[in-house]
Amino acid sequence: MAWRPVITLCILMLGDSMVIGSPSTAVDGGSDVEMREIRFLLQKHQVQIEALQRENTLLEKKSTILQENVVSLQDKNTALEEKSMTLEGKGMALEEKVLTLEEKVVTLEEKVVTLEEKVVTLEEKVVTLEEKVVTLEEKGMTLEEKVLTLEEKIMTLEQNDPYTDQKENIKAGYNIIIAPHRSSASNSKIRSLPKYEGGAIKKINARVDTTTDSMIAFHAILTHIIPDPATDHIILFDKIVTNIGGHFRPKSGVFTCVEVGVYHFSWMIKVNYNQFMITELVRNGVVIGTGTSGDDAYWTTGSASAITMLAPGDEVWVRVTANHAAGADIYPTFTMFNGFLIH
Repeated sequence: MAWRPVITLCILMLGDSMVIGSPSTAVDGGSDVEMREIRFLLQKHQVQIEALQRENTLLEKKSTILQENVVSLQDKNTALEEKSMTLEGKGMALEEKVLTLEEKVVTLEEKVVTLEEKVVTLEEKVVTLEEKVVTLEEKGMTLEEKVLTLEEKIMTLEQNDPYTDQKENIKAGYNIIIAPHRSSASNSKIRSLPKYEGGAIKKINARVDTTTDSMIAFHAILTHIIPDPATDHIILFDKIVTNIGGHFRPKSGVFTCVEVGVYHFSWMIKVNYNQFMITELVRNGVVIGTGTSGDDAYWTTGSASAITMLAPGDEVWVRVTANHAAGADIYPTFTMFNGFLIH
């Protein structure tokens, strides 16, 4: 490859020399003259030939480098084509995911619209209920004023009653048995207790005879829903059915003992289907009984009972434990609490 340009140049030079030396071809020794001319021409153009050889060598090196570059570029092109195919596959997969997400977004937007409509409806109901609450609060204040007026009248009548010391002072609205009027011998057994709410003095130990104990009993019902009560929430059984002695306070949900003895307590809790609620009977902060309700496919009530010894000043109530379903509510009517003195 490197000698082709040189040989070509020599041939061209030889052609020129033969033309120049053609007059001497008839003389003997003409070939020597031609050879001398060729050598002269070769010597004359030696520098050019060497320069051409060097240039040819450089060109061959460049050609080799270019061929190597071509091979490298071909390899890179192949790798890029493979990456392009991979990216195209990933792009198709992402397009499918985008379509799926767009469908989900449309579904969620529809749900949002539905929920917003529900929110508007609920807000309207809340406004209506708030108006009803305001009306009921006004009625409640009116009733409280009437109750205070009646209590004042009762106090006035009791002060003017000559048998006040032999009767039981009662709080309006409670179902409390009043001790009957007795002789001085029977009345000597009546024991007065400390003052309670409203300042009324409870005299509950009037005896039917000299051997029977005092009658102490209560029965209360829940009349409203308690939504998702917190741990240790005391259940307020707000409707009094029976409260003999008046020792159960519906505002606090607590029964307070005023006479030492053995007491029986029972309670029942109602929860929604597929929910559960565990409650405790507590005496002075100590658990003395546990009950469970719910955990069924239907509306369920659960009841429990306990017997305990109480001393004056002891308090008993029902509370919610930490072990209950999230969002579980306590429902009214079938939720109740009662207790009574056994002996």
